[in-house]
Amino acid sequence: MLTRDVKTARKIWTVPQAFQFCERLTYDHYENFPVASLFFPKDKRRYVCAIYSFARIADDFADEPGLTPAERIESLNEWDEQLVDSYRGHAQHPVFVALRETVDRFEIPIELFHHLLHAFRMDVTTHRYETFEDVLEYCEHSANPIGRLMLLLFNYRSEGSMQQSDLICTALQLTNFWQDVSVDLQKDRVYIPLDDIR
Repeated sequence: MLTRDVKTARKIWTVPQAFQFCERLTYDHYENFPVASLFFPKDKRRYVCAIYSFARIADDFADEPGLTPAERIESLNEWDEQLVDSYRGHAQHPVFVALRETVDRFEIPIELFHHLLHAFRMDVTTHRYETFEDVLEYCEHSANPIGRLMLLLFNYRSEGSMQQSDLICTALQLTNFWQDVSVDLQKDRVYIPLDDIR
């Protein structure tokens, strides 16, 4: 379900309605979330759903069939504009109504979401990586922000915790790449460094 497929601009979303929207989107899109959510305290789950929904829709924009790369980038840029507007107190889409409540409660910097959007733009524009360092740079934007966001939800803010989380998230992302080589290849994406293939 993409943002343009829901009638979001025609109504004013209350915070509870916005979180319900995110929860439905999350459970509809991620088959493992009902199990994974058991590891989160009940009072944190709706905030996780808000973050997931932001990333889920952005990922759909990056992969949406039938659009040119330029159109996908335009969709991501519009999503970015809505993100900035929400930080300025002007959230309209239900995802950003819920996200605004989340970032206010946990003092989440906008840069973490910008990193994720940068990774989704890379999904559109970059399908091969020359070196392992290039792959690590992608992980820095695509995986590491998720770990940092989860730490902030649990009020872990030390730089040491953030650095350890980065290492774990990068390792998980690399594992996912190696596990899904054939799946990524169907999307014309190769995350094994070309230096290692030649």
